[in-house]
Amino acid sequence: MSVTSVTGGLYGSQLQFTSTSDISGLTSAQIRSLTARQIAGLTTTQVAAIATDALAGLSSAQLQSLTSRVGAFTTSQIQALSTTQLSSFTRAQIGALSSTQLNALTSSQLTSLSATQVASIDTTQLAALSTSQLVQLSTGQLRSLTAAAVAGLTSTQVAALSTDQIAGFKVAQLKAMETADVAALTTAQIEALSRTQVSSLTLSQLAALQTAQMAAIEAADLSALSVSQVSSLSASQVQALDSDQLAGLAPSRIAALSTTAVAALSTDQLRALSRSQVMSLTNAQMIALSSEALNGLDASQFDALTARQIAAIETADIAALATDRIAALTTLQTTSLTTAQLRALTGGQIGAIETTDLAALRKTHWDAFRTDQVTSFSTDQISSLRRASLTLLSTGTVAALTTDQIAALDASRIQSLTSAQIGALSTE
Repeated sequence: MSVTSVTGGLYGSQLQFTSTSDISGLTSAQIRSLTARQIAGLTTTQVAAIATDALAGLSSAQLQSLTSRVGAFTTSQIQALSTTQLSSFTRAQIGALSSTQLNALTSSQLTSLSATQVASIDTTQLAALSTSQLVQLSTGQLRSLTAAAVAGLTSTQVAALSTDQIAGFKVAQLKAMETADVAALTTAQIEALSRTQVSSLTLSQLAALQTAQMAAIEAADLSALSVSQVSSLSASQVQALDSDQLAGLAPSRIAALSTTAVAALSTDQLRALSRSQVMSLTNAQMIALSSEALNGLDASQFDALTARQIAAIETADIAALATDRIAALTTLQTTSLTTAQLRALTGGQIGAIETTDLAALRKTHWDAFRTDQVTSFSTDQISSLRRASLTLLSTGTVAALTTDQIAALDASRIQSLTSAQIGALSTE
């Protein structure tokens, strides 16, 4: 068959009446001799009839003249196109390709697509790509995908991406991922996320992270989370964090942790906190801490607790504090104890209060002690009381003193007692 017998002098509108058998018989050279105008006249049926070995004759101009009819190419025809030919497709033509056609692209064809072309791939098309195809895409190609297209990725596709590909995603693309896809990220992929990417995760995406994923976030990246992001973390997620991750959080982020998350912290996690982080704990968080947690703080951390925080500790937890913890209280911490907390102290704890701290107690403090608590003060504690402190004792407190405690008072301290207090001693 000669070129002239089939195509010579025919306009594109006339060429469409040529049979598909004649079209399928055209050689590469014959195809190349057709003008773009003639190619533009081919019907979708005729396009599908072009022999695969004849497709090599199509120039960029001819291919572009087919417009959306490239969607008529069979998978064999698509695979027969060279990377040069495929790279000539317009954005509209890439968008016109079916999922089946895209799925048929070879690795070399897929990687030859420009960023502009990749940007025209829609959600359905992208979801149709196999994982082996996806991993062939460069970070530049992936970054050109629309956020909507990325949202269409399946969990299997996401999990197949390399760490470099994941690290290359733009913030808008990452935020567009469905929570199920975020939950499918491997720990290696999570570790590859940048500080900016981690801080861009939505609250729903953060909530979807498994404990192993939380543990994989770099400490420097975790520190970039906002107050609202940190406050959204569950107790199990916070429990999964290691010492370095917790230590990297700013005090304001520690203060943002939910009370359930704080209550779930292990002794090792708590001991990883700096003094400034400990001082940032809110009253609600202090209430959430158990006596085991409070006793687990090291000396420097316990010393860092402010008067506000000490006063917030629940009475049951105060009563459970080890005596060495009571002995280690600073004067400011001791005087910040509430009436209810003082009344909750055990006899052993009463005896552990430092004499310098006792000297700073005010009348309201002394009035708070129960009779059985007063008898728990050691003779050394009683004998060390300043005369000014003794005058603060109520007659009821004085009356509760044991003979050994009274005997521990020297003459000058006895003389400092008021007549009412002396009367209480006499009554006793």
